[in-house]
Amino acid sequence: MLSVGLAYVEGGRVSRAFGGTATLCWAMILLAPLAAIPLVVEVHARTWGTIPWQAWTGFWYAGVVSMFLGSVAWYRGLAAGGIARIGQLNLAQPLLALLWSAVLLGERITWPFVVTAFVVIASMAVCIKSRVAVAASAAGTPPDTR
Repeated sequence: MLSVGLAYVEGGRVSRAFGGTATLCWAMILLAPLAAIPLVVEVHARTWGTIPWQAWTGFWYAGVVSMFLGSVAWYRGLAAGGIARIGQLNLAQPLLALLWSAVLLGERITWPFVVTAFVVIASMAVCIKSRVAVAASAAGTPPDTR
């Protein structure tokens, strides 16, 4: 969690200067040697059968669209909207994944999910509103009360 948090903050800062795409590409280039080591170990430790084209399609979609293009948009958003403010939105991702799994896969939504969702969304709202109020008071303007 700490490394992800640090990576988001540093990635958001760097993407202000270099842009989201360049930041992500450099991060991938710099981390590739570290990721290659466990990849090679796992590839050699397994016996691989025939992998269907549907699995390869899902693999490339997840890698290119979800991870790469999604991360480019994420870093661009962090640079444009501020790391602390936009970073709060990432807390909604697990909740949205659970909601979509209920809609698309028929997963059951239980009361602990509803309570957790309420606490997370309320926390996000408090954090975002407090930052707006602090920034407004530091600038000498009244906070937006909408």
